[in-house]
Amino acid sequence: MIRPRLKALILSVLIVVACPSVNAQVGELRQNISIGFNGGINLNNITFSPKIKQSQMTGFNGGLTARFISEKYFAMICGVQMELNYSERGWKEQIEDETGD
Repeated sequence: MIRPRLKALILSVLIVVACPSVNAQVGELRQNISIGFNGGINLNNITFSPKIKQSQMTGFNGGLTARFISEKYFAMICGVQMELNYSERGWKEQIEDETGD
């Protein structure tokens, strides 16, 4: 009868010998740099209490975008994205004088 420790040792050696060596796949280094711009419009309004006569203000927003993505390994993707934006906001108030005009 084989002792339990010897049995475990023989089983471990057989598993190590039977399994082929495994190597991870490393792909080629791929890098992507993108530079672009973005833009749009803002439709702004605000509510006051007591109510004030006002109209909706249309504003501009826009900016620059830079993105860097690196795919160094098969399943690992790292990246950085930076943006510099401007956004015009506010409201248009209709001011009345003492006569109500």
